[in-house]
Amino acid sequence: MAYLNCDEQYLPGALKSVGDYFQAHPQGGRVLSDTIVVGEQGDYFCHRPSLVPLRHQIWIRFPVLTCAVFIRRRRWRIWTYFDTKWRDLGTFWMLDLLKRGVRMRVLRRFTSVFTETGET
Repeated sequence: MAYLNCDEQYLPGALKSVGDYFQAHPQGGRVLSDTIVVGEQGDYFCHRPSLVPLRHQIWIRFPVLTCAVFIRRRRWRIWTYFDTKWRDLGTFWMLDLLKRGVRMRVLRRFTSVFTETGET
């Protein structure tokens, strides 16, 4: 399971890569991946390698974009309701995972693209 915003997309082969990772790591329940960031016209802006976040750093630096978080369905126990009033849902979602002690791993592969619009 994953959460994809309207300014994000998956790269070709992304879901297969994540599926292969889960197949190779049957105990793993959550995996983070790397993201390419582009401008509104699709031009390369930067890339964001994911890091497993730490609780004390999440408010200062958010080391993973929501489009780069994948959760094995049988491990999905949280957030069955998304409140649309939150503009930065990813921070609260990740903080909740960290508070619950959820272990995360990083798949070193670019799986998604985030479009930077400059809007908040």
